[in-house]
Amino acid sequence: MTTSKMYLNINRTFRNIFGQKTKQNFGKYNIVKPGKVSTQMTVPDHIPKPSYYLTGEPTELISCEEIKNTEQISKMRDSCQLAARILNEVEGYIQVGKTTDEIDKLVFSSCVENNAYPSPLNYKHFPKSVCTSVNNVACHGIPDDRPLQDGDIVNVDITVIISYFLRKYLFHNSNIHLQKMF
Repeated sequence: MTTSKMYLNINRTFRNIFGQKTKQNFGKYNIVKPGKVSTQMTVPDHIPKPSYYLTGEPTELISCEEIKNTEQISKMRDSCQLAARILNEVEGYIQVGKTTDEIDKLVFSSCVENNAYPSPLNYKHFPKSVCTSVNNVACHGIPDDRPLQDGDIVNVDITVIISYFLRKYLFHNSNIHLQKMF
């Protein structure tokens, strides 16, 4: 056996301090397979939209670091505070039997009620207003019709654009365990 093959074999298994093979325990959960994705929702005309709204491709290019001014920082703060409020609303809504598509609809309507654009919507052709990753879905999960089950680990990423100040600067919440909410 070559050294590189030996290295790969060692890296494929975990060993305890005595050199015995151990199996890593990630708990019990169901492997998530893609469900049916509903049609993309349309943001009302009165809400300012990013460059990728229609095409799915952003036109803004960031060529270097940008130092934000006071007004930009204030808008970022407003966006993050709205995202946090929406996440709090979603956290109280998540329960066994709900679908991630229902979570998406809640996030979409909360954004629209607050005159905000849900920034994932159509960014690089992403079809939904929120990323919901369940169990084995590492990130950027697309909401669908699969009902949440007891023991699921749910990651909800909410990002918004207010007054057309762009997205995803601060807010991210992960691993909301359903069992904590019952």
